[in-house]
Amino acid sequence: MKKLLLQTTLFVLITVSGFAQRDKFWSVNSESRSSIIADKSVSRQSYPAEVKLFRLNFEPFKQELLSIVDTRSTKKSTIISLPNAAGNIEEFELVEASNFEPALQAQFPEIRSYSGKGITDKYATVKLSISAQGVQTMVFRTENDNEFIEPYSKDHTIYSVYKSRRDKGKLPWNCSTEDNQLAFELGAKAGSFQIAARSTGDLKTMRLAQSVTAEYSNYFGATSASQVNLVLAAINNTLTRCNGVYEKDLAVHLNLIAATTNVIYYNPSTDPYSPASTGAGGAWNKELQNTLTAVIGEANYDIGHLFGASGGGGNAGCIGCVCTNGSKGSGFTSPADGSPQGDKIDIDY
Repeated sequence: MKKLLLQTTLFVLITVSGFAQRDKFWSVNSESRSSIIADKSVSRQSYPAEVKLFRLNFEPFKQELLSIVDTRSTKKSTIISLPNAAGNIEEFELVEASNFEPALQAQFPEIRSYSGKGITDKYATVKLSISAQGVQTMVFRTENDNEFIEPYSKDHTIYSVYKSRRDKGKLPWNCSTEDNQLAFELGAKAGSFQIAARSTGDLKTMRLAQSVTAEYSNYFGATSASQVNLVLAAINNTLTRCNGVYEKDLAVHLNLIAATTNVIYYNPSTDPYSPASTGAGGAWNKELQNTLTAVIGEANYDIGHLFGASGGGGNAGCIGCVCTNGSKGSGFTSPADGSPQGDKIDIDY
């Protein structure tokens, strides 16, 4: 009996290992880490200590995902494989879940977002973003930590897979939304709250006007409007993960408006925002609101936000003012370590 059990166990292990090696998209990285030219995001202070590295065959992976957004195809979902933090390969069924309103998506067809459900782990769900700059994912688990996939090598051929667990207090961070202001605003609004009918499972879509400082654009290699795709790909990565949380917890989906490209800036000397040293201290709230009101127009968005490249914190601008003209576009987020990407900016902040 013991011999049979041992043989069965070995067979399962060999099968799983062999599957990981033979997967058509992913293979275990065999290159030593010291020889890999790492992406600059790997140097961020919050980068996880424990990661698994996999090599991605990007082109067929991308084509498989694009096959379900081709208007000539009746195919609406596809099954793809993803590595997990245990070093194994899992399967997911994906459908498109764009973060761009139709006009913006048509303008940038190579930047996409998808939602999926687990096949190997039927309780898992996934959010995935893809562009010419690579792939990023967030996998939600019920019994285990959530997991992330991000580019590890500079050429985005090698990817890291890691769990969401973090050491608290590793990064300096300041939430500059006043506690007393928060309590006052919530108290003032409490009397007008109404109990909504039970959710039907449909998502409430809100129009997002997302502005960025020139320093944010420059971090991702964009120095002029001709490189706006680099900035939109970065925004899409963050928005994909954020929507994974908002959709799950609030039944809300944020959709980026096409006019967002008008409030993406490239020159730190001429953008409408203060340097991070003063902007992240609170100056950005008013500057962002003034910018969105003047450039986008209050009737053309529901919520506005700003991404900075540094500064070390965030500010909601106001609480409970979504869709409220004159204040709905005043929140901002900026990292402490000068690296405005990765799970710490997407989720932790």
